[in-house]
Amino acid sequence: MPNEPRDELPRPLQEFFCLYAKGEYFDAHEVLEDFWLEEGRDPLLQALIQVAVAYYHYEAGNISGSRALFTSALSY
Repeated sequence: MPNEPRDELPRPLQEFFCLYAKGEYFDAHEVLEDFWLEEGRDPLLQALIQVAVAYYHYEAGNISGSRALFTSALSY
């Protein structure tokens, strides 16, 4: 992410937040993953991806997987 301010979020982040708000956590993760790679594996983006996947696992009943991802996201 560039250090200069922007008037709007980059398109992948806009899509991520729209999907996330709809509860489409896996799709939100998919949208952001390529952007994360392009942006040099920015830790904030990685944390957002992990939070989305953590919710996906939580909804699927995988509580231990969800907890692990939330814990990992906190480290970023």
